Amino acid sequence: MIGELPKGTPNNLVPYLTQVAHGKRKELTIFGDDYDTPDGTGVRDFIHVVDLAEAHIAALDYLQKQPPPFYDVFNVGTGQGTSVKELIETFEKINGVKVPYKTDRVAQVISPPAGLILLKLTDLLAGAPKKPFLPLSKMPGAGRKI
Repeated sequence: MIGELPKGTPNNLVPYLTQVAHGKRKELTIFGDDYDTPDGTGVRDFIHVVDLAEAHIAALDYLQKQPPPFYDVFNVGTGQGTSVKELIETFEKINGVKVPYKTDRVAQVISPPAGLILLKLTDLLAGAPKKPFLPLSKMPGAGRKI
């Protein structure tokens, strides 16, 4: 199993979510619940780690075929966004746990839509992510305190 267990406070949603579910942290904070999305929470394009690794390999192959000096920038994604609440609810359902959370307000964040990210990947790297990020696989030790 591939996972993430950061030292200190996690900077990413999924490791923070798992730590709250295990009782290591009191609650999760959702930053914003009034965005123009179906449930009001931010939408992100989560990607399976295997697809991320394959995208790195495809990018290296692509770069090796270009005349030097050459560079390009890729933002790897699936083209399918998942809201923070959707991620939490799916995690709770699959793992049979309740994840306490609160909402807080932050400044507006703007990023390109998931579909634009996928378009560049499929056009230039000749492939799109194949593995769905959701549903999340069952959390190790679900139902136990760690």
